[in-house]
Amino acid sequence: MHDGQNLFDRATSFAGVEWQVDEAMTALASEGIEAIIVGIWNTEARMSEYTPFPSWRQGMGEAYLDFIVDTLKPMIDSTYRTKTACEHTAIMGSSLGGLISAYAFFWRPDVFGMFAAMSPAFWVSSGAIYEFARKSPRVEGRIYLDHGTRENNPAKLRDVLIAKGYRLDRDLLFVREEGGEHNEAAWARRLPGALRFLLQD
Repeated sequence: MHDGQNLFDRATSFAGVEWQVDEAMTALASEGIEAIIVGIWNTEARMSEYTPFPSWRQGMGEAYLDFIVDTLKPMIDSTYRTKTACEHTAIMGSSLGGLISAYAFFWRPDVFGMFAAMSPAFWVSSGAIYEFARKSPRVEGRIYLDHGTRENNPAKLRDVLIAKGYRLDRDLLFVREEGGEHNEAAWARRLPGALRFLLQD
C-alpha cells in the first residue's frame, strides 16, 4: 500500500487522519481473512513516482514499481512468512496511489494479481490509463475501484474492464459512496470492504 505514513498512525498521517489499517485487519482476522500489509511511505517525489506516464510530472512510476518489485518485495518475502505468487499479492492506494496500482496490475501481472484503486486520479495525462488498460492483455485477478460522489468518478475504467471480460461483483467490485470526499477518512471507511473483496477465498 502506498502513502504508508497515512495508514496506521494519525501522528504521522497527512492532516492527522489515518486509514486505520491495523484496526481493519484485526477485525478481518476474526472472519478468517489475514494478510501482511506493507506500507510504503511516499517521498517528496510522490507525484512523479506515482505517475507512470512521462507527459505529467516526469513520470517516474515505472522506476518506483521497479523498486517495489526488485528491492522491497524480495526483502519482505525473505523476512516474513509470505505467499509470494502473484495471486497472493495485491497493490493498493488512493488518488495517485490508485493510478499507479492500476498501472502495476497490467504492467507486471507476473507480480500483482490484485489491485485496489480508491478515489483514483485517472485524469492524469488526459486519462492515459484508460487506453493503457484497454490495450493491455487481460490479467486474471481481482480489481476493486471506488469513489465518492463529491469527487472524480472512475466509471470509465470500470467500463473498459467490463469490455475486457471482468465480471462485476465477481472479479471486479465498483463502489460508489454517497457523499464521499477525497480524503483519508473516506478511504478508512471503505477499506474493510476493499480488503474483504480482494482477500477472501
